[in-house]
Amino acid sequence: MKKIITFGLMAFMLVTWSLGAWAADFKTQEIKLNNRILQLGAYAEDGSLYLPVREICETMGYKVGWMSSNHLISLDNQQRSFSLDLKNRLIRDDDHLFYFSHEYRIIQGRTYFAAEFFSDYFSMQTQWDQSEGTVLLKKIQENNITIDTVKESSENDTLKITLQYPVIEGMKSQMLQDEINGIFKELAEKAAQEGKNNALSLTEAAKEVKDWIPNQCETYFNYQIKFNQKNILSLVFQNYQYAGGAHGSTVQTSYTINLETGQQYALKDLFREDADYVSLISNEVKQQLEERDLTEALFEPFDQIAADQPYYLSNNGIVVYFQQYEILPYAAGIQEFSNEQLPSQLLNDPELFQ
Repeated sequence: MKKIITFGLMAFMLVTWSLGAWAADFKTQEIKLNNRILQLGAYAEDGSLYLPVREICETMGYKVGWMSSNHLISLDNQQRSFSLDLKNRLIRDDDHLFYFSHEYRIIQGRTYFAAEFFSDYFSMQTQWDQSEGTVLLKKIQENNITIDTVKESSENDTLKITLQYPVIEGMKSQMLQDEINGIFKELAEKAAQEGKNNALSLTEAAKEVKDWIPNQCETYFNYQIKFNQKNILSLVFQNYQYAGGAHGSTVQTSYTINLETGQQYALKDLFREDADYVSLISNEVKQQLEERDLTEALFEPFDQIAADQPYYLSNNGIVVYFQQYEILPYAAGIQEFSNEQLPSQLLNDPELFQ
């Protein structure tokens, strides 16, 4: 019994010391939200910024709850019910359920999330002055539309399908609204058909092998809104397919759409014709690859992005991304690179991120 108690005490001291040392490695940054300096500061680590969930959300009017038994954070106000399952990395935003990939830290018993989390889910813009050690949070005025989630699911012995895709309401043009919603629905239907094809192929292959019972295939299709302001909507879709192999694969696609004209913006459309945006963004990608210690894992030295590189808009800038296996091994996942503080003179709309 004494050995067990001693071991437990040593483990507790080791964990406590580790968390303390971890927090000591961070640099505290002052946070200002709605012209109010928050009591808790942000923490910076290796170029990444982490913000306190409870204090920021309470300042915005959310009632914050914590359930330690299942590591669940609830954030509620009169318009919205939002929960954050840290254990399973799962978010429930009203009736929309999806996984999150944002980094978070537990520092001195409090939960801090990467700044991108607040941009993605709480319509906030982050201005971080690293030289001054200050963080200015600005609430974004979103487009006057509503976005609901269509949920469809089915399951049999060979295939499980889970689809979630958005439906927009409130656009000025009903015709454009129907056209855009049709794009989203078609993406989900194609993902479902891909899953059905995978299951059929696997079932046919199993007939050729005696006593082989194939695994159940799976299709998981979901979306996230990334930018919803100034008559522009930018969102990403994840299409996960498991076809019976060692693991599944995810393909990410994105759309940036003008809600007044229906125009879909390619990356080049955001910049002036004489802007060398390829070099500008490529240099940022190279820097972030080095910061993430990924340069040696690259299949080949990174040179530059494609002129039509897949991207989406965030409230803080432009995010380009690469698919699984495109530049790095599978374990690296889909790599995203944020480009903030873009020179306004290079943009077609200099006020896009103001």
